[in-house]
Amino acid sequence: MLADLLLSFPVPRPPTYLTSYQPGVTPLSTVPSVATTVAIYLSIVFGIHTYQKDRAPKKLNTLFQIHNILLSSVSGLLLVLILEEILPTLWNKGVFYAFCSADAWTEVSTFRRFSRPC
Repeated sequence: MLADLLLSFPVPRPPTYLTSYQPGVTPLSTVPSVATTVAIYLSIVFGIHTYQKDRAPKKLNTLFQIHNILLSSVSGLLLVLILEEILPTLWNKGVFYAFCSADAWTEVSTFRRFSRPC
């Protein structure tokens, strides 16, 4: 319902390698890309930690608060979309079926090929 409404807006669609897993094509699907990303991430985190060690903490300003509200809103929207997909199966078939049956996974559930029934 909500997903259909959101998909009805004319927006450009992302490439398929971003919406479904394709080994070697999807971002972070190879060991070198993951290792590079982790190294850069850790360098940034520990570099900022070292730089900020002797400085006073910054106060949150309005721009950061607006940014956090937007992130929280998008996270809430994603939660609603996931629940819209999961709750009917839980309600109609029960918890065991929803978690253990291969038939419970829909095309929207991207982890179908990685899951194994109980």
